[in-house]
Amino acid sequence: MRQPRQTLITMVVILALAGMAGPWQAQAVAQCSPGQKQEADLAYASAYEFLKAQQWEQAIPRLESILEVCPTHVNSLRGLGTAYKGLGRLEEARDTFIELINVRSDEAEALDYGNLGGVYAKLKDYQNARSQYMHAQALAPDDCSILFNLGMLHMGVQDYRNAVETLEHTLEECLQVREQVLPNLAKACEKAAAKEKSIGNNDRAQLYREKHQQYAGIAGGSTSYDLVRKHMRDKNFTEAVKLLEQILAEDPSHSAAWLSLARCQDQLGKDSEAITAYERRLELRPDDENTTADLIILYAETGQCQKAISLAQAGKERFEPKGREHLAGIYFGWGMGLSCAKEYEAAKEKFRLSANSGVPKWSSPAQQQLQRQNELIEFDRLKKEKEAQGR
Repeated sequence: MRQPRQTLITMVVILALAGMAGPWQAQAVAQCSPGQKQEADLAYASAYEFLKAQQWEQAIPRLESILEVCPTHVNSLRGLGTAYKGLGRLEEARDTFIELINVRSDEAEALDYGNLGGVYAKLKDYQNARSQYMHAQALAPDDCSILFNLGMLHMGVQDYRNAVETLEHTLEECLQVREQVLPNLAKACEKAAAKEKSIGNNDRAQLYREKHQQYAGIAGGSTSYDLVRKHMRDKNFTEAVKLLEQILAEDPSHSAAWLSLARCQDQLGKDSEAITAYERRLELRPDDENTTADLIILYAETGQCQKAISLAQAGKERFEPKGREHLAGIYFGWGMGLSCAKEYEAAKEKFRLSANSGVPKWSSPAQQQLQRQNELIEFDRLKKEKEAQGR
């Protein structure tokens, strides 16, 4: 069961040179009483009309009044930050979005981190902007706006390796922003080649030069891979597979094509072919946590329980340093592998970790699987009772 991609949200414009700022840390915040929250909810309705009309000057005093009643009212904090940003009062917007994330704590959404990252970018504090977008991307791994902006911020702080990787992922996932991505991806490859050459990594520099030529050559034009994505959007997976096989015959190192082939074969119910394509993708992109999770799940769904468990264990070791959000899909797949092996109690533990990760993409299916494990445990109990009575 592969999960749907996040929807596109409005992009912010991000440019290059890096700034520095000290880190902030969340503090515990006392919540409003139910009565205060109810009063704030009622008052917010009128403030929202001003926000919707982008009448920032009128919205701000109403929102400030609400926050005097209930300082932790989430919608009002988000609205106030948006209004400050709309008026160019960026320091106040920054502080308000920070307060919002402190209030929400583990419930903070990708949008919250993206809002704060956008303000840091406008303040030309690109280091902190990147940090916030990294939080956002962990919660919404395939959101096109977040991916694009994160790629640009990697480039802004001269982290060209991560810029190339992130913008390549954006190109794979987000055909609708192809025209924005390609020239920036070509530029990131060019910068990466120069940086690698300057530190003596000539082989890697050559790799990036080749990538630069590839992406610069197709910027502004259509490619066979664009047609693949169109077929996939139209759910014409058989035609997409034919094109992908042609692409891979010419370029077996095309990692995006292997991923698309895996997804198409999966949709066509060709499990063995899908597994082979996922495995090839991971050989080329071993740090792709989403593909790792997809392959773990497919192993489990096809009865290859121990393969699923082993890959999940390896995935935990690989991705744990990146933070718990990056393990949500790994834990979900791990739970599927354990359930496949009829280790239902152990599976529940993994699904619980996935559900508590704070990543919406995985939390709801993980909750459903928790309930499913309880049903399987009860079914096993009844089966054993029946067998015992029959002896």
